[in-house]
Amino acid sequence: WAAWTAIAPRRRAEIARSMIELAEDNVDLDFSTAMLWLTDDDDAEVRASAAEGLWESESSTVLHRLLGLLRADPAPAVRARAAMSLNRFAYRAELDELSNSDATAVRDVLLGTLRDARQPSEVHRRALETAGYFANIAEVQQYVGQAYQSDDQLLRESALVAMGRSMLPRWMPTIAKELASPSPALRYEAAHAVGEYAE
Repeated sequence: WAAWTAIAPRRRAEIARSMIELAEDNVDLDFSTAMLWLTDDDDAEVRASAAEGLWESESSTVLHRLLGLLRADPAPAVRARAAMSLNRFAYRAELDELSNSDATAVRDVLLGTLRDARQPSEVHRRALETAGYFANIAEVQQYVGQAYQSDDQLLRESALVAMGRSMLPRWMPTIAKELASPSPALRYEAAHAVGEYAE
């Protein structure tokens, strides 16, 4: 750690990004331990990369570190990446593959983020996408509906992501409608949502 922190911040960010790219190209490479350490880096760009690099991990230690970043990291980019990397845990929580305490923690932190009007749009929408898996939580699906009605196209795109992840029949007409949207981005997210439903 002493050697790592002696490296200039820009170079540390480049190394963290390179680890992500290497792991994507070679499934035999596992940088999860390093990424967990890097969530404590002073540089927000490094922490954001570290949060992104942990998206495949299923350990409880990583889960609680990501939850901590989403709750309290001062940098919106880090909170947004943490929300995205919680996808796997939200999915497993919905399948009852997490302990009750871990599943509750995931739901509570994501809901807390959605309720927090001070959160920047990027953080809010990434939390919404991940929370979309919670099909049986009415409050989550209410946020999804509100996001879809927004004038913010990025938020509408995230609403479609969440709809697909929920797999709720109620959203199918909306998704089908957006398959013919004039917006390529909305069409893309609608097509992806249909794939989630396997319809």
